[in-house]
Amino acid sequence: MAGLARGTVLAMALFLLSHEAVSFNLDLEHPLHFTAPVVAGDYFGYSLAVDDDVLYAGAPGFRESGAVFRCPFSFSSGLNFGCQKVENRGE
Repeated sequence: MAGLARGTVLAMALFLLSHEAVSFNLDLEHPLHFTAPVVAGDYFGYSLAVDDDVLYAGAPGFRESGAVFRCPFSFSSGLNFGCQKVENRGE
C-alpha cells in the first residue's frame, strides 16, 4: 500500500511539473480600475499586454468581431482609467 501511495505522489508531481504554470499578482488593497464601453459577454480583459504606461485589453466578444482597447495609465493620476477602442484600419 505504501508503494502505491508513493507512486501516486510521484505521478502527480511529474504531471504538475510537466505543465506550464501561469501566474499573476493581484493587489487587493490598491486595485486599478479600467473602464471601457463594453457589456457582459464582451470578455473585456480576456487578454492583456502592457507597454510602458499603456495597457492593451482584448475583448473577443465585443460586437461579435472582437476588439482591442488602449488604456493609458499613470499612478500619479489615481486608480481609475478610461479605455478607448483601437480602430482597425480595415473598418
